Amino acid sequence: MKSLLVALTVSLLAAGAAIAGEAEDRAAVERTIEAVLAAFADSDVDRLVAHFHPGVVQIPSYDKILVNRQAAEDNYRAAFARAKFDFVENDIENLEVLDDTAVYHARYRLKISPLNGAEPSYRSGRYMIVMVRHADSPTGWATYRELVQSEPGV
Repeated sequence: MKSLLVALTVSLLAAGAAIAGEAEDRAAVERTIEAVLAAFADSDVDRLVAHFHPGVVQIPSYDKILVNRQAAEDNYRAAFARAKFDFVENDIENLEVLDDTAVYHARYRLKISPLNGAEPSYRSGRYMIVMVRHADSPTGWATYRELVQSEPGV
């Protein structure tokens, strides 16, 4: 009976530690999402790509694939030189953390304000991001894969 009680206690402690670890991982991923969105809003490419894995692959549209952090950096520098981007909406629909991998998807609405003073436009859709644990990222998590799907006709 005593050994059963010890085994049950050890199991409960291990389960509690696992739950605490999952909560810490989820909070770190959420901090990463917030940091990426803040860098994006500030048009700060260096802060933004600091949260990307060196082997990141981004698919921002049907006809565009960016392979590696340098390609993503170049794309953001060119985009931020032309316009200011503001997330009007960014609603995370699902977030899961599985060991060293996190996956989330969200609905977004983005306001795009050209720096030349032209009228702003909007883009809406969904995106999905896969993050991995990465020691070189400021938050310990980095974007590894990203797929953006704009609303039809937008």
